Amino acid sequence: MQDANTRAAVKLALDFPIAMGNGATYTELTIRRQKVKDDLEIAAFPTAAEKEVVLFTRLAGVDREVIEEMDKSDYGKFQDLVMGFSKSPA
Repeated sequence: MQDANTRAAVKLALDFPIAMGNGATYTELTIRRQKVKDDLEIAAFPTAAEKEVVLFTRLAGVDREVIEEMDKSDYGKFQDLVMGFSKSPA
């Protein structure tokens, strides 16, 4: 079985589901690995926080509002997952 940094995408279970105004509720997000084109797309944003939020919207394939509504502990798990993608496979 492959670990998270060698799979193309990983499901991130949310401890705190995200309820959107349109009635949609997110209990998990499917996160794909980051590509160079993602870095190029986020380069124009002025702050590191904005770059990260926009990057996460791209990796999860969701609207920015979904990421902005995430609980900080789930957001931290997302950050850890993305950092793990950057490690070389053992």
